[in-house]
Amino acid sequence: MFRLGCVRIVILTLTLLASLPTPVSKAQVVDEYGFTYESIGEALENTAPYTTIYVYKGVYEGGLEVRKPVKLVGIDYPILDGGLMGSVIRIIDTSDVYIEGFEIVRSGRVYSTEDAGVRIDSSNNVTIRNNVFRDIFFGILVKNSSYIYIYGNEITGIPEYYISDRMHGIYNWYSRNVFIVNNTFYHVKDGVYNDHNYYTVIDNNRFFYGRYGIHLMYSDNFKITNNSITGFIAGMAIMYSENITVRYNLITGNRVGGVGEGLFIPETDNILVEYNWIVGNIVGINIRYTPYTPGKFSIIRFNVVAFNYIGVNVDTDSEAYVYGNDFIENIQDIRYIGYTESRIRWYNESLKMGNFWSGYVAYDSDNDSIYDIPFISIDPLYTFIQEHRELSIYYFTPVYELLDIIFKYSFESRLEGLIEDRYPFKKPVNIEDIGFKIYLENIPYPVALTLPTVYLLHRGGLNARGGRRK
Repeated sequence: MFRLGCVRIVILTLTLLASLPTPVSKAQVVDEYGFTYESIGEALENTAPYTTIYVYKGVYEGGLEVRKPVKLVGIDYPILDGGLMGSVIRIIDTSDVYIEGFEIVRSGRVYSTEDAGVRIDSSNNVTIRNNVFRDIFFGILVKNSSYIYIYGNEITGIPEYYISDRMHGIYNWYSRNVFIVNNTFYHVKDGVYNDHNYYTVIDNNRFFYGRYGIHLMYSDNFKITNNSITGFIAGMAIMYSENITVRYNLITGNRVGGVGEGLFIPETDNILVEYNWIVGNIVGINIRYTPYTPGKFSIIRFNVVAFNYIGVNVDTDSEAYVYGNDFIENIQDIRYIGYTESRIRWYNESLKMGNFWSGYVAYDSDNDSIYDIPFISIDPLYTFIQEHRELSIYYFTPVYELLDIIFKYSFESRLEGLIEDRYPFKKPVNIEDIGFKIYLENIPYPVALTLPTVYLLHRGGLNARGGRRK
């Protein structure tokens, strides 16, 4: 009986051991046919074109070169370590390359050699999908390539570097048909930088902390949609470009440095900005010399521009149609640079549609939700505070509201009559009750400034009267 019990125990133990998964003793590289390689470089060199190579969890050396069609798939996010030398992966003069599921770290830091996590040179139909980039100089660098698909990656630069010393999350140069979708960017210089780039889609990405979230230079035919951008010097900088659509983006809290612009648009032709939320920046939208070419257009419509220091900043050389927007609780809705008549049209005559201005109240005798009296932009208090910056502590406080009333009735402004909305709306155009959550989200800021002021005034009053009576 004793021997039989021992046999049963041994058999049970062997059965349990056989049911356990076989542990991977070391990092492995295996192709779709079952051949195993000592390194990824060896697999890239010896497999046939269009082979799928599986890389299991482990740490591998970077400095890889891909010169033929291939599919690299990481299992459990193996680490490709560049060792602070050159680019971690370089795709050169090829097509049909697919890379997914890797953690790509520690690229070189040399600007002259443009060290990157993944660098794509003169290649077509390349997909970079669901990878994690960290501690890299450039994240993904695309040069002279087309049909590049960058989906679902997380890209983190070098947080300890000053903003100007970092490089871009994605840098596109002289490329076409680039699709950048569902990526997340942290601590880069520019999230996506485009220089002479064409026919590009930037959709549903998230950008945190850097210089410009999305940056265009001399680029054409872009669709920028559904992105969230916060913590930048400028959420978007669309410069010297044309045929641009900016739609359904959330651009909030861009207050880095003394600029802090939501959307900066200099010298750009044929731009449509619509259905965006531009909230809590220093300047919501800054328009300069736009459109640059006579006969081109710029349209800004159906946006929520709220809780910015300045809603829209414009100059005398810009010409745009601005209508159907909600301007809500900006310290100054419009800042106009110049003293000649503005070429910005703040309404659409054919639609009889202007904008909603939260600080404006007038008559609506026919109950058509449009005030009978045009909106005229006058804000002498803001100009005064620019000359006395110590008073800026009162922004977004009841003290500012009181001073605003006093100044508007006490001072004449040189801007009076230069900016006119003939059809100002009585109610917001783009948001219903749920949209007013932006008020709740911005309450802590004015409260934090107002309460100390009230307390100091109270204490000052007590001291003036010799303190409380005992």
